[in-house]
Amino acid sequence: MKLKIQDLTKHYGTLKALDTMTCSFTPGVYGVLGPNGAGKSTLMGLMTDSLKREQGSILWEDRDILEWGKEYRKIFGYMPQNPGLYEEMTALQFLRYMADLKEIPRRQARVQVDSLLDILQMHGFARSRIRNCSGGMRQRVLLAQALLGDPKLLILDEPTAGLDPQERIRIRNYIASLAEQRIVILATHVVPDIESIAKEILLLDEGRLLAAASPQWLIAQIAGKVGEKRCSREEREALQLEYGLGQIYQRKEGQVLRLVSDHLPPGFSLLKESIGLEDVYLYYFHRKQEEVDPSVTRA
Repeated sequence: MKLKIQDLTKHYGTLKALDTMTCSFTPGVYGVLGPNGAGKSTLMGLMTDSLKREQGSILWEDRDILEWGKEYRKIFGYMPQNPGLYEEMTALQFLRYMADLKEIPRRQARVQVDSLLDILQMHGFARSRIRNCSGGMRQRVLLAQALLGDPKLLILDEPTAGLDPQERIRIRNYIASLAEQRIVILATHVVPDIESIAKEILLLDEGRLLAAASPQWLIAQIAGKVGEKRCSREEREALQLEYGLGQIYQRKEGQVLRLVSDHLPPGFSLLKESIGLEDVYLYYFHRKQEEVDPSVTRA
């Protein structure tokens, strides 16, 4: 089971949303991480063939998805970031309707819908009209419809948006459990959504693939680039103007500023143990100095 992207390119007018992107996917969870406007949703749209590509290929099992045609749509499940839901339908009606669109036999569809209502704890609002559902409820409806038909490829665009912390953890764990027998591609700008479940992280910015590697590899590459220092508010503000956004932590000795930089300012103590994917995110997306070290790009 393999999905391969080669030299994928997409423009919106003069804006290059994706720039000759190349990568491949096998079963497991892949996190596509980047700030708003990085090209994540464009990538999702191209992989689902809802956007027209300008250049490059998208291959499922070494065959272009355009050649697969209708059969490809039976392979994947898609959870969009900004969906158009049928507001007057109940959640249950919507899932049954989506099952019909996916041409799932009625008896099989009933079994699948009932199972998803249980797994995603949707029975409490299944007969509520979608217009009356909260943001978290809507997200669960969208995830459930993506899972109809037991897809081999699951494409999720910001799947935990609008969820409270407890719901985020539950959905995240469920997504991880799905990945043993399928490819799960999860686009987000929220680091905790993928830090513990992704086998590989793709870092996107302004349409360019900056890095593609395991979280462990990416974290290892910024060893020696992360430091902390106890600072006054004025010092913190001045340092962040010069070195880019940093994180502020409350320690027993007071508030400290954590910076990620190839060249840390004087007085910062290097961290060896508590480096995480959020530090990787800051290294790539919130620095105000020279280009990212080219050795920290791909495993």
